Amino acid sequence: MQNGLRSANMDSMKSMSAIKRQVSKGMKCTISSCEQPLTIMTGPGSNKLCREHQLYQREYGGMGRLDRPYTFHRNLTCDWCGYDPAKDSRCKDMQEDDALIFIRSVLIADHKIRRHDDGTDHRDNIQTLCLLCNAEKKGEEQGLPSKYCATRC
Repeated sequence: MQNGLRSANMDSMKSMSAIKRQVSKGMKCTISSCEQPLTIMTGPGSNKLCREHQLYQREYGGMGRLDRPYTFHRNLTCDWCGYDPAKDSRCKDMQEDDALIFIRSVLIADHKIRRHDDGTDHRDNIQTLCLLCNAEKKGEEQGLPSKYCATRC
């Protein structure tokens, strides 16, 4: 592991019998809107994800979490205001692991239409919001006048 992250070089190819079983059963990535076959490599998520999504998991330095599949659709900047936490002055002197934790903590994978209101985890229903924009959206949803919603710095 480099900097606490798993290197993709640590993964090896699955056995041929495992690969044949995946192919014969038509096993696909479990992330909504992804139709790719399961990865042929070992490692975290190898029984549920295609290689692209496998490498986008937190263990490899990405944004995705298997227990929250919609997080695989999260971007690295806010879709509303364009905030890029990697360029934040607080990130400047951080180690790579700490910077990734910071970035993941300030960017939310937000459902445009809440799941409670029949929204899905599909890529088209997910937007990435920073904490301030997320607070503003929540305030607007609750009918608060904009002067009480979060304001940008």
